[in-house]
Amino acid sequence: MHARDTSKATDGTPTRPAGRVPVRAAGPEASVLALQRAAGNAAVSRAVQRVRGAGAGASKQGEHVFNALDALAMKVYTTLKDMRERRVGELNEQVKSKSLSREQAGRAKAQTGVKERLEHLRTHAEAAGAKRDHPRFRSAMQGAAKDAGGDQNSRDYSELSNAVMAAVGTCGTRQWNGGAALERYRGAALESVIIDQVARTQLRDNELPKADRKAFETWFEETRAAMHALFDDIIGTADAVHEMLRVTRRGAGGYPDRGRPGADELSDTDAEPDAGADSDAGSGPDA
Repeated sequence: MHARDTSKATDGTPTRPAGRVPVRAAGPEASVLALQRAAGNAAVSRAVQRVRGAGAGASKQGEHVFNALDALAMKVYTTLKDMRERRVGELNEQVKSKSLSREQAGRAKAQTGVKERLEHLRTHAEAAGAKRDHPRFRSAMQGAAKDAGGDQNSRDYSELSNAVMAAVGTCGTRQWNGGAALERYRGAALESVIIDQVARTQLRDNELPKADRKAFETWFEETRAAMHALFDDIIGTADAVHEMLRVTRRGAGGYPDRGRPGADELSDTDAEPDAGADSDAGSGPDA
């Protein structure tokens, strides 16, 4: 008896040849099964989680546990440094034209000493960035869920960044007000913005070996403390530059406040030139 030919159905529709198993197109789940068959260890389980997460809003570079507050601090540093240098240039021009007395020039020079404070902010930002950029702990394969506009954590951080730069732009004016606009980001409110808790949990619980989890939590706590201190330093440095701009804007600058743009933005207590000052100029502030 001959074996029945099953290569064609009785209705003329082609069917698979006898003995062949249909091959399903490879995809994430097929890759998962292949990994699981190859080995059943914990490392493969973590790889499985990454394969499944790859299509759920994961970034090719990973999702950082901490947002880049250090990069924002560097933007603040650059902005404040430019503000100081512009004021120093203005004062030096007034010294050359002898429109400042010795007393005024000395007062101005003392107030422009925020250069050291600015450099401290720069080195602080660099150190916090180095702490954040840990080769094993800095990012997870998956973070908070994304939609067309990104994820909520990213939107919140963009709002923080915009608020900080807008506030820093008011240094030297009444609107700075001790950085009052940024007070709402202190403490736990800052953490909710600069930390991606989904990425933290994903990395700790699903991607890192158990032996590394204690070290990860130590790094996390140290980095969190560093970011809080850096945010405080951003506000403190901006406040120092604000004070320099406030004091040197009119009184030490040797010119009357009335009739100048922005003259009414500050209180009258530092608006008046030094009374009875000698007309000879001293040495100007060094940039």
